[in-house]
Amino acid sequence: MSKKFVNHANFALTPFNKIFNDSIIAKAKRSQINTLSSGYLENNNGKFSDFVPFEASLQMGPITSFTKVNINNKDQLLISGNSLKVNTYHGGYTALKGYLMSDEKNVESVSKYGIQPFHNQIKETAVVKMKNKNLLLVLANNDSLKTYSFK
Repeated sequence: MSKKFVNHANFALTPFNKIFNDSIIAKAKRSQINTLSSGYLENNNGKFSDFVPFEASLQMGPITSFTKVNINNKDQLLISGNSLKVNTYHGGYTALKGYLMSDEKNVESVSKYGIQPFHNQIKETAVVKMKNKNLLLVLANNDSLKTYSFK
């Protein structure tokens, strides 16, 4: 591919059938996607058949990490993600700024809790429990480790 398309613009503007020949296309496995939303499968008496999409603020970029945190004696999920693993046609997805969710109706920005909004691709988040406090570790792609302490 890199020899056939020496720059991104040529690749991005080329129709699919000009990139691959008919024999390769004929052998390709075809899949279909009907929903691109992020959400969860609801547990209905042990059956997980109902997909519930998250609210609009959580659809701004790929979600790659959920971390359970307990802030002010309240269990929440820290939701993070974004992605720079894109092909040459698309730009990066960095609009998911980080959210804390206590339930599907209560979603708040991490900035409300003194955490800098996530502008990068978040590789991992973790909570380390210490004697008198907890540490939240936020590891972004090609960036320094950020730490936040909380009770």
